[in-house]
Amino acid sequence: MSEQSTISLLQYDLSLERLQLLPEDHQAVISVLSYAVSEVNALQRVFLAQELKLTGTDAINSAIKIQYFVILRAWSSKIYEALKFMQDLLWSNKPTTKDPVLLKLADGLADEFQALRAGGGFEVSRIVRNEAANHYSFSAALKNLSHIRKEADCNFYTHEYGGNDFFPLGEEVMFQARLERKWTNFGRKEEKDSRFKEWLDWNLQATEWLGKTHAGFCNQLVFIPSRNNEMREVVYDVPTDLVGHPPNKKTPVFFDKPASGATMK
Repeated sequence: MSEQSTISLLQYDLSLERLQLLPEDHQAVISVLSYAVSEVNALQRVFLAQELKLTGTDAINSAIKIQYFVILRAWSSKIYEALKFMQDLLWSNKPTTKDPVLLKLADGLADEFQALRAGGGFEVSRIVRNEAANHYSFSAALKNLSHIRKEADCNFYTHEYGGNDFFPLGEEVMFQARLERKWTNFGRKEEKDSRFKEWLDWNLQATEWLGKTHAGFCNQLVFIPSRNNEMREVVYDVPTDLVGHPPNKKTPVFFDKPASGATMK
């Protein structure tokens, strides 16, 4: 029998029947925001488990960076998608919804939303989403070629287990060179590092904003003051290997044996 740990969650019980009492626009926006927050939080957790220390070997460092940046790009792009959803729903010239309650809620969030869009991190998130995370762009590759770093690792690395194969040429051209192209006016490495950190900080700020926005919408649309809306604490037993602390438990970069082939439904 596997070792067990406990985790305590605050749980709000929402039945399908209760959900379906809400106007359909409210059901839809709560569903999309719940989806977005869950995905963003999952990717943020995985990202924190990727912060592995670099080694003294270029090949191993390339493998570490590829895994790290894949998760970072996915996380940032999901945030961008969530903000775009909110923009299209509430703040575009022709908002998707005409529901007065939703539009009123949007009024109180407009300033914070515009502040997020104004930051440099938003623009990097947009570029990454369009050219490096969700799409494979031939035209972007052509533009990036002249911005490849002099120290770029363009080697091909293969292994008997295909999951261990990695080809940093792609990372160098499609991501690193795209950032170099974006920040071409910043000549010094320290300046580019500062812009990269600004993007990381923006991801954290936007993730926090998204969570608070979801909570605010739930408070206004789902919870009814006249009913018992208290969150209740529930303690669950979970396998110990599902629980870890990011500084101590990292996601491996290489397989040392074939994957089991198990699938999850």
